[in-house]
Amino acid sequence: MKKSLRKIISIFAVIAMLATPIYAADADTMQLEWSADYEEMKLVLDITAPAKYIQTASVVMYPTSVDSPVFTDFVRVGEVTLKGQNKTEYKIKIGNDLAAPNGEYTVRVVGSGNHAYDENKATVAVKIATPTKAGNLLAAINGANASNLVAGDAAITEAKAFLQIDVTGEESSEKLNGFVNTRISDYSGSFATLNDVKDAWIAADVIDCIANSNDTDGFKEAYLGAKDVLGVDMTDSDYTTYEATIYENIKNLKTEIGKPEKKSDVENLLKKAMAMTVVNNTANEGMGAVIEKYHTTLELDATAYSKYAALTNSTEDKNLKTKIHRAITSKNFTKIADLQKAFKDVATGAGGGEGGSGGDGVGSLGGDASANDKTPSNLGGVEGDIAPFVPSQGGFADCSTSHWAYAYVDALKESGIIGGYPDGKFYPENSVNREEFVKMIVLAADLYSKDADCDFDDVSKDEWFFDYVASASKLQLVNGVGDGSFGIGQKISRQDVAVIVNRILLSRGIEAKDGEAQAFTDSDKTSDYAVESIKALTNLGILNGFDDGSFRPQNNLSRAEAAKIISVFKEYITK
Repeated sequence: MKKSLRKIISIFAVIAMLATPIYAADADTMQLEWSADYEEMKLVLDITAPAKYIQTASVVMYPTSVDSPVFTDFVRVGEVTLKGQNKTEYKIKIGNDLAAPNGEYTVRVVGSGNHAYDENKATVAVKIATPTKAGNLLAAINGANASNLVAGDAAITEAKAFLQIDVTGEESSEKLNGFVNTRISDYSGSFATLNDVKDAWIAADVIDCIANSNDTDGFKEAYLGAKDVLGVDMTDSDYTTYEATIYENIKNLKTEIGKPEKKSDVENLLKKAMAMTVVNNTANEGMGAVIEKYHTTLELDATAYSKYAALTNSTEDKNLKTKIHRAITSKNFTKIADLQKAFKDVATGAGGGEGGSGGDGVGSLGGDASANDKTPSNLGGVEGDIAPFVPSQGGFADCSTSHWAYAYVDALKESGIIGGYPDGKFYPENSVNREEFVKMIVLAADLYSKDADCDFDDVSKDEWFFDYVASASKLQLVNGVGDGSFGIGQKISRQDVAVIVNRILLSRGIEAKDGEAQAFTDSDKTSDYAVESIKALTNLGILNGFDDGSFRPQNNLSRAEAAKIISVFKEYITK
C-alpha cells in the first residue's frame, strides 16, 4: 500500500512540474529526438540535457489529443538518469495497449528540482504503430506491387507517417519499382518489420536519383542520406580520399552495368565506383594491395586472379607481378570491363603489356604509334596495342568553353598534340603518370634521343617509355624517386613537374625575373628541392595556385593541368 501511495505521489509530482516548470539558465541546449525500432518494438528517445552534471529526470507519455493531461491520461511514466550534456538513450516498450488515435503521442522529459526544462525543447510529438497495427501494415505492403503502391495507398502512406518519412509528393515509377524489387530480391519477398520498409524506401531514393539524373552532387546527397541502411563503409579511407571522383564514376558505370533496380544494386554500384577510382589513382607499389582488396568487387577473372595470388617472391614472379601492375596503373579506366580485360590478359599471358583496351592507350594526352614503335610521333602518352589513338572531332564533351583549361586543351587538340577517349571525352581531372609526362615534355621540347640510355631499375629497354625516360635522364632532367627506380606507374606530383620543366627552361637560358616567391598557404608542404622551381614557374605564369591560396605541391597533376603546362611551355621555348 505504501509503495502504491509513493508511486501515485511521484506521478502527481510530475504533473505539477509540467504545470509549473522552472527553467534552467541553459535550458536552450536541451535536445530530444525520437525514432521507433519495430524489430524490438520500442520507442527510442535520444535525450541531451543542458545540465553539466548527472541528474534524474522523469519521462511522461500521453495521447497528443489530450490538452491538459491528468493521472489517468498517462500511458507511460518512468525515470531516466541523464549523463550531463552527453546523449542518453531511453527506450519505451511499444505494446498493444497504446491506443491513441492514429498512434499519436506526446513525450516529455521533466528535470528534477530547479532544473525543469523548457517545454518547447523537452517535448516531442511521436507517431508509433502498435504490434497489431504494424503487422496489418506489413501484410498490406508485402502484398502490394508497383502498380498499386502509390503515394495515396493507405498502407504505405500510414507506414510512412510511423517511420518519419515524408508523405507528400508523387513518387516516380523508378522509386516505386525499386522499393518493390528490393522487397522481392533483397528481403526474400517480404519485409519482416517496418524497419525493413524504411530501409528499402530510403534505398529507393538513391535508385530514383541515379535513374533520373546525372548530377554527381545529387548522387552524393542521395547516398549520404542512405548511408545508414546500405552495406557500404563510407568511413573507409578509400571513400573519404576519393569521394568526388567516385560519384563521377557512377555516371560511367550506370551506363555500363545498368541503372540500379534494387538496394543491393545501389550498394554494388557505389562499391564498384570506389574500387575503380582507387585503381585509377594507385601507383605500382600499392597496386597489389588494391587488387587483393577489390578483386571480388571488380569481378576480376577467377582463374587469372588465382594465378596472380599464387605468384611468389621469386625474381621471375616478382617481375610478372610488376608487369601486371603496370598494365593497370598505366590506364585511366572508365569501364569495369576494360579493367577486367587488362588484368586477365596480362595475368594469363594473353595481353600485350602496356597497351590499353579502352581509349588511346591510357587515355592521356595522345599518342598514335603501335605498342612496339617507339618513334616519336605527336605529343602523347602510352601507345595502345589494342585501341589506337582516336583524334577527337570537335570539342570534348567534358571540357567545354566554360572549363578553365578549355583554351589550352583546344589549342593542343587542333594542332594534333592531344586526343581523347573514343567516347568523345577528355577526362580533364584524371591524373598523369610520371612516364607519361616525361614523354610529353621531351617531345614538346624536342629533346628526344633514340640512342639515349638509362639504368633505372624499373625502366626496361623493351618498354614503350624507355627512350623518353632515357632522353630525359641523359640531360639530367629526371633523377628518379630515390631508390634506384624512376617510379614507373606513379602519378606525377605538381612539384615534380615544376622541377622538370624549370630544368629545361634553365638549360635554354629562360628564367623568371627576380622577385619574391608567391606566398602559398601550404608552402610548408613543398619539398626543399622544389622550392625554387615552383617560385620560377609561378612567376612565369606556367603554374598557378588555387583560389584558396594553396599550391598543393604534393597533389597529382591532372590532364587539364598538363595541357596548360605544355601549351604555355611551348610558347616560352618558341619565343
